[in-house]
Amino acid sequence: MKARIFSDALSFTFDKQGRFGVSADLLRHAGIAKDAVLSGMGDTFNILSPARWADQRLRMLQCASSADTR
Repeated sequence: MKARIFSDALSFTFDKQGRFGVSADLLRHAGIAKDAVLSGMGDTFNILSPARWADQRLRMLQCASSADTR
């Protein structure tokens, strides 16, 4: 299972100012046109468009809310 999940992970290098570049293909895949949201998860993070982040956050809150009522 881990091999399948992490096979889609990407590595980046940082420039001297600590920035990393994101390819046009990855930006298109993520739906990012201008602004982006970095969603941290411990020692990793996702890069999402603001709209996708809002959808993901809403789903997480709904899931947490339904777990609280069990």
